[in-house]
Amino acid sequence: MKLGLDQLNNSQMILLVLLVTLVTSSAVSVAVLSVVSERMSFNVASDSNQPTIIQQTIHRIINKDNVAALVESPTEDPSIITAESIAGVVRPSLIDIYFGSQPASVGVFVSDDGAIIASERLQENRRYNVTRDGRTIFYTVVASDYAYSLLRPLDDRYSPSQHIPLTAVPAAVGKNVVIFGGFAEDERVLDGIVSQVQTRTNGMPLIRTSIQETSATLPSVVFVEGRFFGFITDESEWVASVDADKLFASEESAL
Repeated sequence: MKLGLDQLNNSQMILLVLLVTLVTSSAVSVAVLSVVSERMSFNVASDSNQPTIIQQTIHRIINKDNVAALVESPTEDPSIITAESIAGVVRPSLIDIYFGSQPASVGVFVSDDGAIIASERLQENRRYNVTRDGRTIFYTVVASDYAYSLLRPLDDRYSPSQHIPLTAVPAAVGKNVVIFGGFAEDERVLDGIVSQVQTRTNGMPLIRTSIQETSATLPSVVFVEGRFFGFITDESEWVASVDADKLFASEESAL
């Protein structure tokens, strides 16, 4: 039995409208999904050689604790001398050494009780003098190694405001080198690397560096890997290391 639209009651008309609406919306959804799928397939094929870019927004919670961690620099070893800090360390540590009124050597304070490493080997049994803070302090040689001498005050004790720590120095090709030289007349800071190493008969190293302008900065103080290594006092291409262990051991044996 067939019914015409004019024969449907109100309830049947409502059901019919809902059914037609459902079928229509389903058909539209299928068509839309089909088009989208085709477009995605096309884009993947055309961009197959392009890298996938993923964008992310990262939110970081910052409080007073991790702000301090971000701002504070890592702790550094104060005995390591850098090109930026070398002048501030070496300049107050430098001292001119005299024998009477005659210049004898240049040196640096290496301890807080006034010990000095001279930039050359000095004669023993002599009284040397230095002037600092308006005072004249008399020194004597207590030990010497292949190239340098260790001096101590004779009578007066002097505590310098700054000294250069003596530590073991790793002398090897490629290690960083910083040179402070010229001093008051033509102060310069030069940096480079160790280019060659030789070993003396006593086991202490001599180094040659990649720095070419050392003749313009005489005398100079040399640091390897941020640690005091020795002096350049002439135009020799080789730098002798300070044998700190031998110097202090010789001093102790002489006491």
